[in-house]
Amino acid sequence: MKIIYLAFFSLLINACATSPNESDNVKATSINYLLTKNDTSVFYVGVVGFDGKRTDGNGIKPGPHILYLRALQSKDSSSDKVQEAFLPIKVKLNESKQHLLRASNTENQIMVWVEDEQSNLVSQKVPLRFNKNDVIKLKAPVDDGIERIEIVTQRTTPFQLSRKTESNVVSKML
Repeated sequence: MKIIYLAFFSLLINACATSPNESDNVKATSINYLLTKNDTSVFYVGVVGFDGKRTDGNGIKPGPHILYLRALQSKDSSSDKVQEAFLPIKVKLNESKQHLLRASNTENQIMVWVEDEQSNLVSQKVPLRFNKNDVIKLKAPVDDGIERIEIVTQRTTPFQLSRKTESNVVSKML
């Protein structure tokens, strides 16, 4: 009889240990990058991390997070330079399959925020400021602003920051 109780008890413990957690059933979301162009510049913003971890914007589970964004701006007046800025933003992601980065440029101020698929705001609108000293200089002038952004993101993709850039990000955010 003791053997039956022992077998039943061990099966019960083993079943609890292998049952899926609620967090395993939660679907991850993705956040796409944003690339816009106006008459004088090209603007790019993408997710480089969340909660102190690197990411390309995919695989983030719903809930509250701090996203780290990298923004690049290529002005037509500077054919060999791209401005760079980093920005933390608090979000509360819902269970949408996809979230979108949004930005507006009014009265020389760029505002960045995150929305879900139904255009519901899931973050605050945060101002983005480019420091004129944070510039990536290209080896040669490139006339097209989008091509300048592509060159910079291929050289130092927002998803594969160098240790030097990463330490600058952290120091700028603190």
